[in-house]
Amino acid sequence: MDGRKARTRRKPTRPRETMGRRQAGWDAPLLANARRYRLALAAGMR
Repeated sequence: MDGRKARTRRKPTRPRETMGRRQAGWDAPLLANARRYRLALAAGMR
């Protein structure tokens, strides 16, 4: 009966990352990577 770990969606820091926030075990490095990737993309778009 551990419903706490199943729902980590309680406090999303960013609305974009809520999808990855569900699997809060593996997403830590992935989130950092995604952030870097998004930054690179944004920089390349200009």
